[in-house]
Amino acid sequence: MIHNARSCFSILGAAFVLASCATAITPQSLTGTYEVPRESGIITNARAADDDQCPQGSVMQGADMCVEPATVTDTLTVTEQPDGDLSFDVLINAFNGHSCSLNGVAQQTGPQSWRIEKAGEYTDAICKVDIVVEDGAITFQQDYDSGSDCSAYCGARAQMGGSFPLSSLQQ
Repeated sequence: MIHNARSCFSILGAAFVLASCATAITPQSLTGTYEVPRESGIITNARAADDDQCPQGSVMQGADMCVEPATVTDTLTVTEQPDGDLSFDVLINAFNGHSCSLNGVAQQTGPQSWRIEKAGEYTDAICKVDIVVEDGAITFQQDYDSGSDCSAYCGARAQMGGSFPLSSLQQ
């Protein structure tokens, strides 16, 4: 059973002992599709001097860039496997239409944490992504400390990382 972050552990000697929690998070309670809409944009003119040089619908951002605002939706689907493992399928959108997409069965690394390690289709590099349930969200983060390379799964301006509030689970 997976528990939330509310004082669920106590240390007894060298071993962790699971204490009772008011709210338990089980693999079954995580399954489903999460959607998080957010603001992004598309660069329409990277050498504009002022608003007059921006196409209609675009706005100046920074000193010399026109951006057309856009709403994107990051998605995460969690599925419980017959053996109790969880599989994850994530799409994280980035600026200018770039994105990261990764799926696979994750190995549980702790009471509320998993890791996906996946080789690129055309490379020997391994993409390592940690998935943690904490503070009411499922968080994805590439493990940069281990030399992880997720470029095979991401566009040029996208990075593997994002957060999905548990409240964004679609009914």
